[in-house]
Amino acid sequence: MTSNTRTLLIAGLLVVATGMALYFYAEHRTQTGIAAYQETFRAELDEALERQALAISRLSRRFETVDDLKTAQEYQLRRTRNADHVAMARARGVGRVAGEADIQELLADNRLVALTDTQYYHLQEMDYSVPYLTPDAAALLRLLGERLHEKLAEHDLPQYRYVISSGLRTGDNQRALRRINPNATSGVSSHEFGTTLDIVYHKYRYGALPEDRLPDTPYPFLNDRLEMLRVQAYDALGMRYWQELQGLLGRVLIELQEEGKVLVILERGQPVFHITVADDF
Repeated sequence: MTSNTRTLLIAGLLVVATGMALYFYAEHRTQTGIAAYQETFRAELDEALERQALAISRLSRRFETVDDLKTAQEYQLRRTRNADHVAMARARGVGRVAGEADIQELLADNRLVALTDTQYYHLQEMDYSVPYLTPDAAALLRLLGERLHEKLAEHDLPQYRYVISSGLRTGDNQRALRRINPNATSGVSSHEFGTTLDIVYHKYRYGALPEDRLPDTPYPFLNDRLEMLRVQAYDALGMRYWQELQGLLGRVLIELQEEGKVLVILERGQPVFHITVADDF
């Protein structure tokens, strides 16, 4: 091996050795950086989860200050009879709705309006009715939601929405329902006039607001996940404390009934408030 070849080989080995040294140094720094990042991330996550747990605990304690419906209040919500609702529906409704052709004509004349989810209520899937009501009944739903939110605010509770399970029923809807539900009337139903709806009293949906969000972490990708978990947790609390929410909603309905704006029946055979609008809005 000539001296020039030996010199070139030594120079090459030095270059390789230097490159390997730089690689392992960079790898060490990277691993050290990853470890530090993981530690910081873990600390931020633990702190965020602790905030979530504290918020849920505080919310639970506030729910526990709310009274459920008392026997006397249940009696007030059962003072009207089905015949009263049918008479009111005949007087204030659009006449008995036979089917889809009638619905489309009434919608075109603005005598019926379509319901969609709002900040005040959620529409449950309807198998034996359709989501249409008279404009007065739709306006009642907004007033009911506004007053429910006022009562929630008095207890420093989030804005939960009530759930509508039934709206307008055509004659065919009513006949189909009678086959599976013994509570469905065998004669004329107030639901056939567009004035009447059912609200389930054991289900509520949390309506997330920006001001309800907990403080963000430095990681945007994590914040959305944590917010999703918070909303799910608040929804679960609404299910857990449904009797307290029923108490608030029931007391609003008593107020509206005393004001002559609504007729209410707290059903016995199924978990609903049966409601018929009784005033102009």
